[in-house]
Amino acid sequence: MRGDPIGYHHVFSDSLLSIGIFVLPEGAVIPLHDHPNMTVLSKLIYGSLQVTSYDMPTDAPRKLSA
Repeated sequence: MRGDPIGYHHVFSDSLLSIGIFVLPEGAVIPLHDHPNMTVLSKLIYGSLQVTSYDMPTDAPRKLSA
């Protein structure tokens, strides 16, 4: 339902890999954020999703301010 919290289900993690499932209700928005030194792989299992992705300029500082 719209307005429900975003759910998270932990699947697996070790020193090199972490796998989790996010459950997003209709209309959910995730704030702009960064995953420094990580590679993120996403797979949509059901529904539709709009994704906007940005690349940091190579000479820009890596810290995002809130």
